[in-house]
Amino acid sequence: FYFLGYLFPKSKSWVQGAVAVFLLAGVALALHGLYQYATHAPMPASWLDVRETGISTRAYSVVMNPNGLGAFLLLGILISLSLALAPGLQRVYRVWPALACVIQLGGVLVTFSRGAWIGLGVGVVALLILAYRRYLVPLVAAGVVAWFVMPQAFINRLTFAFSSTYITKSLAAGRLYVWKMSLQHIAEHPWFGVGLGTFGGTSAVTFGYGRLWVDNFYLQLAAEGGLLLLAFFLWVLLRGAKGLVKGHRAARDPYTRALCAGAFGAFVAVAVANFTASVWETLIVGVGFWFLTGLATSAALHGETRAHQCSPADMAPGRER
Repeated sequence: FYFLGYLFPKSKSWVQGAVAVFLLAGVALALHGLYQYATHAPMPASWLDVRETGISTRAYSVVMNPNGLGAFLLLGILISLSLALAPGLQRVYRVWPALACVIQLGGVLVTFSRGAWIGLGVGVVALLILAYRRYLVPLVAAGVVAWFVMPQAFINRLTFAFSSTYITKSLAAGRLYVWKMSLQHIAEHPWFGVGLGTFGGTSAVTFGYGRLWVDNFYLQLAAEGGLLLLAFFLWVLLRGAKGLVKGHRAARDPYTRALCAGAFGAFVAVAVANFTASVWETLIVGVGFWFLTGLATSAALHGETRAHQCSPADMAPGRER
């Protein structure tokens, strides 16, 4: 999917059209998630602790998993936020992405995915550091205000993860317990792991090797494929991030520049979210991220070069070529 995006037509209309379709898909899923939250859609009881009585449901939409939905919406939030903040864009290219950003923010809130929330915060900071540093101070101020005006259910959901009650239960038969198992597998099989799809996550559950959800993609990959595979995977991720940063610096068109910055922020957000949920293996997250990364990188590094090489001045009558 990275190479599909990389080979996608480089004309501005094609790039903007592809991004618009992606953002509209994110808005549709977010609205569906908000509808589920408003109508108290049924969900498995295991998605919440028995003490979290203030939450009626967690949005999951057609993704059927709140962590996966949250991670997918992170992609749209960061890209639409970057477009909304980008200087030099026409108003229409800033207003509707701002609206899309707000709707998707609402969607990610009602997933009650703590990993997505933390990833969102880190991703926004990364986006602002790369492209919009003047907004860092207002962001901190907005974060402080939001802490005091946010509904208590959201505050309790976030702080409960750091309570002694949660940590004790998690160490006994929860996320921290499975992380400890992962570390034991890594210590026993450091180089090649115990075998892909044989420990936890989607593949292990689908094919009957186990019923564990590791909730940390990096520990899961290291346990199943060893440290060599984890190192290779991290190298691939960093190569993708490097291409986005390079594209952002090379781009002269404000839309392409904003797209690269937003995709980089989305990369950071989803990468962080995978420390508490294995959402790299969620299909729409992987497809969306790699396609957008290839599209933004190629549009920035090659699309503008081709446009310059075939500029109207070069095609003027009588001009030697």
